[in-house]
Formats: sequence, C-alpha cells, structure tokens
Amino acid sequence: MFVIISNEPYQVLEADFLRMQQRKPVLQAKVKNLLNGKIIEKSFKPGDTIEQADVSKSSAEYFYQTKEELFFKEKEGKIGFPKNDIADKVPFIAKGVSITLMKFGEKVIGVELPPKVDLKVTSAADAVKGDTAQGKTVKTVETETGFEAKVPLFIKEGDVIRVNTETGDYVERVN
Repeated sequence: MFVIISNEPYQVLEADFLRMQQRKPVLQAKVKNLLNGKIIEKSFKPGDTIEQADVSKSSAEYFYQTKEELFFKEKEGKIGFPKNDIADKVPFIAKGVSITLMKFGEKVIGVELPPKVDLKVTSAADAVKGDTAQGKTVKTVETETGFEAKVPLFIKEGDVIRVNTETGDYVERVN
C-alpha cells in the first residue's frame, strides 16, 4: 500500500495493531520513503486520516546507460533514472530485461525488477580435477553486467544463468 505522509509518498512495509489496557488502539507501521529510500516507524491513532498515494506502475525495457544514468524504453519514449538511486539493482539490469517503473505523478521514483533474471557468463575459471575432493563445489563467475555470482563448477563462459534479484543467488543454468 502506498500512502502520503508530509506530502511525500511512502510504501507501507509492515503494520501492527497495538492495543494496550485502558489506552486507545494504535497502528504502528514501518514505512519506506519512495523518494529517498529512508525507512521510518510511524504511529497512527484512530482519528488520523491517511491519504492514499497515487503511485502508478508501467512496464519498460532497459535501453542503455551512461556514467550517471540508466535509460529505459517505454511506450511514451525513453526515461532516464539516476544510477545512485538504484545502485543495488544495477548489476541485474541487462539488455532486454523487462522492468516495472513506479511513478508518483509524472516523476519516476523507483524501479522493480522481476524476481529472477537471466545473465550471460562472460568470465569463468575452469574447474580443476580434484576441486570437489577438497570440498570446493562452487566458483565465482562474472556476468555481462559485471555482477559476480557463486555458481556450481560445471558453469562455463558463454552459459546463461538465472539469478535471484533479491538475494543475488544462483538459481539454475538456462542453456
């Protein structure tokens, strides 16, 4: 759920209803500011009114990037978004990845990635005979976006792997 607090959009992450003896019930919520990413705890009393934020979502596709910005192709044209605002998601954004843009009014305030993305392995060390005998069952590879993932020994350069975008963990080999 998206709400407006102090004229800024927030996303409700958690909400707990507290009722203490001889006191009015209180709703305690953990909310995330969609403009700056800060998470705060806020208490709401029964008489408080909360305005729902008009946050719209639209699909877009990664187009290209510069040093400071990522550009996405949307129906209306292209939209630029600062890299610093989504630094934790940049390693998972590759050519052709379909993402969801979150907008507050006409301003893009965030991007949502699919739960899993497919990335091509560009650099992988060869597995050496005897590695598994020493207890080594994973190796580190680099993908087309520069993301480094821990994968099983059978993954080689040129393979396409599926990665979880929330944890950064290897899921499976695609081809």
